Amino acid sequence: MKLRVAIIGCGAQGRNHLECYRRMPDVEIAAICERNPVRLKASMKDFDIPHGFPDYGSLLDAGSYDLVSVCVMPVDHRDVTLAALANGAHVMCEKPFAMNAT
Repeated sequence: MKLRVAIIGCGAQGRNHLECYRRMPDVEIAAICERNPVRLKASMKDFDIPHGFPDYGSLLDAGSYDLVSVCVMPVDHRDVTLAALANGAHVMCEKPFAMNAT
């Protein structure tokens, strides 16, 4: 059984995650999310990913994932991470996890 991974954010960091996951035989990139429609379409094509979403809420509502990589701007880390955790996924989030301690 493959680990189902979703990547939220397909900028430079998100593409790094996509490259790494693509090389792992026990990983399936199940879905990606990107606000920029041109970048979303390009990432889906470049990495042969059938499911792409323009917002993370739609991605999380569409399925369950074993792991979600949060690769968005730091100001959005907290909200995206908490939503993915509430969806039942394990989460990888780059630093910082939030903009402050509250």
